[in-house]
Amino acid sequence: MSSRKITTVLMGSVQELPAFLEGLESWCIESGLEMRHARQFVLMLDELLTNVVVHGYQGHGGWIEVVVEALESMALEARIS
Repeated sequence: MSSRKITTVLMGSVQELPAFLEGLESWCIESGLEMRHARQFVLMLDELLTNVVVHGYQGHGGWIEVVVEALESMALEARIS
């Protein structure tokens, strides 16, 4: 896996998450991650982002920046702000 990074800004709605997460899963696999690990990683982010939208923003929306980096060590790093 070569070092690659993806940065996305979401508007904080549950409706936009499926398309973002589907694209992220494809990006993870293209970056060299095994499918099962990509799915586990995307599931974790789905839970996290859904909680931010539902409980943090209480369904009113708000900016969420998501940065995911595929590291040389076959690891993924995610930053949410």
